[in-house]
Amino acid sequence: ALDNDPRRGQVVADLGNLPLADNCAGSLLLDPPYRLGGTPTSNHHGGMDQRYGIDRYRTPADVTELYRRGITEAARVVRPGGFVLVKCQDQICSGRLHLQTVDVITFARSIGLEVVDLLHLVGGRPQPPGRRQVHARRNYSSMVVLAVTT
Repeated sequence: ALDNDPRRGQVVADLGNLPLADNCAGSLLLDPPYRLGGTPTSNHHGGMDQRYGIDRYRTPADVTELYRRGITEAARVVRPGGFVLVKCQDQICSGRLHLQTVDVITFARSIGLEVVDLLHLVGGRPQPPGRRQVHARRNYSSMVVLAVTT
């Protein structure tokens, strides 16, 4: 496992520059800090935003670039016939809908990866108290399953 959090006892690595050889893995899972900036969140463990690095990746453009770097690097590392799994989430930021799932799929196809499945992972986070709900709830994240074909 590679992680950007050394407290977890794992190797620290930049997902856009993995310390792995070309075509060395059968599959790779990308789960970057995809939450867009906005109302801070926390949980009983404290500091969820900070643990997931959203203090560094706040705008939709920042997150899109992070995904593109990670998907490009994953395509290099995973051998043909293997899979890249990408966790993402369609979100609202500053009152605007950002379809990260569409961004991930569009970019992956543009670099020659094949979309073979899309899974929706239902969450349980309620609407924060005191906030007016304007858009439909997106109480799920998505797992995009990509095949490396060449």
